[in-house]
Amino acid sequence: RFFTSNLRQLRDWTPNRRATQKRGNVDNIAARNLYAAVSDLYTSGGGRVVELGFITDNSSVKHQKVRTGGKCIRRDAYHKGGTVAVGNNITPFKIAVQWNVDDLPGVSSLIEVSLNGIARMTVEAMPQLVEAVVRNAFTTSHNDLIASKLESAA
Repeated sequence: RFFTSNLRQLRDWTPNRRATQKRGNVDNIAARNLYAAVSDLYTSGGGRVVELGFITDNSSVKHQKVRTGGKCIRRDAYHKGGTVAVGNNITPFKIAVQWNVDDLPGVSSLIEVSLNGIARMTVEAMPQLVEAVVRNAFTTSHNDLIASKLESAA
């Protein structure tokens, strides 16, 4: 979580900039191009895809969200049927994936990473995506897990 009191520690914070906290190995991946990780996180089968933006082979842009009920877009009948209808030829440009992490016996966290690309990136020669939004990562081990997922995907 980010609290207002933390703003005093950030020297470059202004109302026009996003305030962020960097923990664990997240700093090490900040300068990497994460665009390839969007597709890799989708095809890897790990975690639960709760948001997906993609373009089909006929340039149709789609955006799907499913954040309730523990569902995954990959397993959604509508999504499966649609991808089969276009010959499984989709190009993801935006994704949000959640992982349920057991912190202590009986205590778990639902951490999430979002890679918020835009549809235009699918036609660019060298698309650049250098930001990841991490939610509900409260510990260094949570951030290290997200960093490892992004490093293995990118």
